[in-house]
Amino acid sequence: VPEFEINKRNFKNKEDFKNWYTAAKEASTIDSGLKANDQNHFMVMSLQTSKDKKFILLAKRLKRYYYKDFEKTPQ
Repeated sequence: VPEFEINKRNFKNKEDFKNWYTAAKEASTIDSGLKANDQNHFMVMSLQTSKDKKFILLAKRLKRYYYKDFEKTPQ
């Protein structure tokens, strides 16, 4: 994933947020044995050294994010 910003907060618009959130969810359970649900999501970093060997280097639990949490309130 080219420079995926896991702690991104400065979304340009709802579409930017949707793209970020979708990428985070899709990466959440790749070959990890971890289970994602509505409350748990995981960002997994893995390394493959050969065709049959994969190693999980990092599994970070994510909280569920909503775009409304990042929308600016009018001042």
